[in-house]
Amino acid sequence: MSYLSALGIVIVAALAVVILASCDRSRSGNSGSGLSKSQTDAEKHAARGRELAISGDLQGARREFDTAVSKYPVSAKLFADRAVVRHKAGDQQGSVDDCNEALRLDPSLVQAVRSRAIVYFEQGKLKECLDDLDLAIRLAPNVAETYANRARILIRVGEKEKAIADLERSLELAPKDWDRRESVQREIEEYRRQ
Repeated sequence: MSYLSALGIVIVAALAVVILASCDRSRSGNSGSGLSKSQTDAEKHAARGRELAISGDLQGARREFDTAVSKYPVSAKLFADRAVVRHKAGDQQGSVDDCNEALRLDPSLVQAVRSRAIVYFEQGKLKECLDDLDLAIRLAPNVAETYANRARILIRVGEKEKAIADLERSLELAPKDWDRRESVQREIEEYRRQ
């Protein structure tokens, strides 16, 4: 499997994790009490949007997130979640726009930084992708997947030693049962042989 294919698989898995985590939070009762009516209404639409996205109805999910954002346009999380849906639906520029708005509202929202990095990668904007992955690591320095993704971009721009260091760091941070541990170890060995 090529590194580009592997990164694509990782990207799709990361998007699914973001949506599932958001859906789990909305089901756990974190919405409701103490929130304004507009926040509560927005969260209901967002929860429905997450469910529709998971089921594959991206148009329906987009409508629900559009409604959520219109009801509570100061939520960085809503913009970041909609960015994921827009990306999955093929609207890369819309996804970047939503990530930018989320980061304007909350400059520390790692989900928006990672989502934007994925779009930049797919657009071939490797410098911007690396910049976002660097920022994601500064904001959340203990996420193995971010180091592994940055390593794959570093290889593409000819930074082999930095890439190996990132892959090694990802192994240090990852749980022992990380499903990608073996593939990352193979990548390190292959890069060292080059």
